[in-house]
This record gives sequence, C-alpha cells and structure tokens, in this order.
Amino acid sequence: MTGYSRQTLYQLKSAGELPYIGLPGGGIRFPKKMLMNWLLSHQKLTRQEIEEKAETLKLKRKPRRK
Repeated sequence: MTGYSRQTLYQLKSAGELPYIGLPGGGIRFPKKMLMNWLLSHQKLTRQEIEEKAETLKLKRKPRRK
C-alpha cells in the first residue's frame, strides 16, 4: 500500500515516525487508516498552493516600523 519495503516500515516504526499497534504477543500491525493518515500528513504542496499560502501570509503581516 505504501510502496515501502517491509524493512523500511520496521525502521520507520523503530524510529518512532510510523504509527502502529503493538499486539500482546509481541507482534505489530499497521492499520490501513493510520497509514493513510500518516501518508497524507507528509503530502507536499504544489507550487500554486505555496504561492497562495505566501500571498495570504503577506496580507496578514503588519509592516515593520523603521
């Protein structure tokens, strides 16, 4: 689903970057909903989205006194 290898998933889990559920017997599971939320949280903005965000920040910013 993620395109990552099993080894990479376990490395991300060990680093504390990937959400997971620990089972009582010592196993782990990566629920689909948790993985999707994690993947979407690392989404990159398009150039247009960045420009729009910058424009709104520019309008909100107060000019500095000199």
